[in-house]
Amino acid sequence: MTNKEQTYGVWSGIALLLGGILASLIEKQGSYQLVQPLANFGLWLRELSLSGTAGNMQAWAIVIGISALPALGLLWKKRRIADLLLLLSSAELFAALYFLVNPTLVLSPVLGTDAFSGSKMWGLVSFGCVLATLLCWALLRLLWNLNQKPAHLLPVLLLWAAVIYAFLLGFSTTQNVLSSMASVAAGNTAASRVSTSNSLLIVLSILELAPNLLAVWAILLGGKLAAALDAAPFAETTVTLAETIAQKCTQMVRVSLLLTVAGNLLQLLLFPYAAEINVKLHLPLITLVLCTVLTLLCHYFRKAKDVSDDNATII
Repeated sequence: MTNKEQTYGVWSGIALLLGGILASLIEKQGSYQLVQPLANFGLWLRELSLSGTAGNMQAWAIVIGISALPALGLLWKKRRIADLLLLLSSAELFAALYFLVNPTLVLSPVLGTDAFSGSKMWGLVSFGCVLATLLCWALLRLLWNLNQKPAHLLPVLLLWAAVIYAFLLGFSTTQNVLSSMASVAAGNTAASRVSTSNSLLIVLSILELAPNLLAVWAILLGGKLAAALDAAPFAETTVTLAETIAQKCTQMVRVSLLLTVAGNLLQLLLFPYAAEINVKLHLPLITLVLCTVLTLLCHYFRKAKDVSDDNATII
C-alpha cells in the first residue's frame, strides 16, 4: 500500500472509533442532551429580546445574521439549480431559531412539557432538518462537479467515502449493540442469562461488522483503481490491478457470507443461554456490487488494452 492509502486506512479506523464513541455518548446521555446548548442559546436570545428595545434589535440581528449564512453561498460563481436549497436551508434556519426562542408557539398541549424541554425537542428536529438540507445541497454540487471532472475527483471521493462509511458503521453498530443490551437487561432478571446474551451480542456485532469493514477496504481499493485509471488507463499495471481488486472483492463476498453462517450457527449452539436470538442472512450488497462492477470493468480494460496495443502496432 502507498502512503496515501495507509493514511486513509488509518483515518477510516479513527472514524470507526469516533462513530462508536459518539453512539456511546448519545446512548448514555440521550440525544436531547446533545442539543441542550441550542436550548441554552435560545433561552439567552429570549432573555436578550425581553431586555428592552435595544436587546430585541440585537436578538433579531443575530437570528437574521445566522439565518443568512447559507444563502451567502449564492454569491459563488457558477451557480446551479441545486443552490436554491441554500435559500431553503436559510428559511429553515430562520424558523429553527425563531421557534427556538419561542418554543411555546410550536408546542402541542398534549405534549405536556415545559418550554425548555420543548426547546430541546424543537432544536433536535429543526436543526436536523437544516443539516439534512445542507447535506443534500453538498451532495448535488458534488455530483455536478464529479460529472465535470471525474478523473480528478473520483479517487478522492472514494477514499473519503470509505472514511465516512467507517464512521457510520462505528456509530450504527455501537448504537444497535447498546440498545439491544438495554432491551435484554430490561426484559430479564437472571444476571447470568443477561451476561451471556450481552457477550453473544458483542460477538455477533463483530461478525456483522466484519463484512462492512471489508466493504470499506473495497472502497479504498476502488479509489486506488480510479487513481491508476486517471494516470494510465491502458497500462498493463492498471489492468492487472483491476483484476487483482476484482479477485479480492470476490473473496470478500465469500468471507462475508461465511461470517453470517458462523453467526447463525453460534446463536444455534447458545440458544439455551441466550435471551435474544436474531437469525439473519447478511448480504454484503456494497461488496457484491463492487465485485460485479470491477469484474465487468476488468474484462473491458483487458479488451481495451488489447485494442490499444493492436493500434499501436499498426501505427
